[in-house]
Amino acid sequence: MYLAASAMAVSMLLGGLPLANGEAEDSPSAGRYSVLCRWVDADESVVVGPKLTLREGQQGHVAVGSESADLIGITADEDGAKKPQIAVILEGTSIEVTPVGRQPGGTTVIVVVEQSKVIGTETRQTGPDTFVQLPRLDIRKQRVIEFVKFGEVLTIPLGEKGVDGTAPALELVVCAGNATNIPSNWTVPAAARGNPGHEASSQVLNEVLATGAATVRCEKVSRWKKLRGHGLDEDLGSLGDLCELAGKYYSYCPHRVGLADALNLLAPVMQDPDCLQYLEECLLGCDWGYSVELTDSPSLVASVKLLAGMPELWDLTITTEHYDYGLLHYLAKVNVLHDLELCGENRAVTMQDGCMRQQWRLYHNGPGRATLALEATAQVFVEEAESALPALKAAENLRQVLIVAEDEAGAERLAKTQEILEKALPNANISTFTFSPGAATADNRARQGSAFDFDWKVIR
Repeated sequence: MYLAASAMAVSMLLGGLPLANGEAEDSPSAGRYSVLCRWVDADESVVVGPKLTLREGQQGHVAVGSESADLIGITADEDGAKKPQIAVILEGTSIEVTPVGRQPGGTTVIVVVEQSKVIGTETRQTGPDTFVQLPRLDIRKQRVIEFVKFGEVLTIPLGEKGVDGTAPALELVVCAGNATNIPSNWTVPAAARGNPGHEASSQVLNEVLATGAATVRCEKVSRWKKLRGHGLDEDLGSLGDLCELAGKYYSYCPHRVGLADALNLLAPVMQDPDCLQYLEECLLGCDWGYSVELTDSPSLVASVKLLAGMPELWDLTITTEHYDYGLLHYLAKVNVLHDLELCGENRAVTMQDGCMRQQWRLYHNGPGRATLALEATAQVFVEEAESALPALKAAENLRQVLIVAEDEAGAERLAKTQEILEKALPNANISTFTFSPGAATADNRARQGSAFDFDWKVIR
């Protein structure tokens, strides 16, 4: 706290100095910075972004890792209702960066790095029917205060070197105003540098990172997973069951059989994810795969168009409030080998008439490019479903029908009505929905269009 206060004091003392890069004091970019972070793992995996845009003295936060939600407690309200207390645990690395004390050509930054790792989770019973989770975390924290020149890389070591000599590290680049100076090799692991394919991909990814709404990952992907579309553990699922049976046979049968012995010895390997991953990599080896996460921004469609020019992506995740045909059109041009996830409201509607609606939808079964198709959906109340059958049969490309029940009487008819529609519409997916008891019928019918908003995302 004392160091931060001292740095802020230095910032105020230096406030009268001229700004870098010829910026005027009243310009929109005066006193602003662009900060881009890169994490390098001991296995040479790389994560870059998203870009932070900060004012003088403003603290920015960015993290990389995985989150888990644990039930750590349960409290009771005044009326006796139980309320769960959930803790979201980050396992990975998070940083806080604050630029202070701007000078010509650079600025001082305060960087706080926190590394956290879950070392165990205990489940404890706190009541007759109450169990809570008590996670144990190993947290390591360091603070670095350093003057950095605009456009140059500040490197902060995060641990010991790995077996191949690569040390995990956090790297930062700070630029004045809205400028972004991304080193040309930031998205390419050291082991892949010099490869023409990676160099070409790096140029595209640097353009996407400059938009400020992207995170890029480059990590090892087993060729087995690229070939099969899933990991070795899924292919060996039935073998794992055999190993478990062999273990029981080995324990209770006085006479040992060779096959049972072999399966019993294999059982520890089948239950160890690290061993399976090592075996998977040994079978066919590994490649470097790029994954991109895009968030809502004015440049979202432009970023997807850029990604369509890459030979392939491993994963692509897009989070936006809503999307339309334009975004879907360019997404269908991106070659995604594994997961394509699209979160948001689909507004690619071409026609809505009563209970029917036509909408563009994206299908991705991977690996490869997604398919864009125009399909119809329908929502009908259970008492009107059979009378609507002629119109439903006449609809082209009918993909989904939702049958809605307003009350208990309607709920009792749902199963039979669903069976009738499934026989009459074999190519459509028939699902049901029942409003909660006590809801007014008029209110239910006013919400008739709401069922169209059930989340389709990317259909697999």
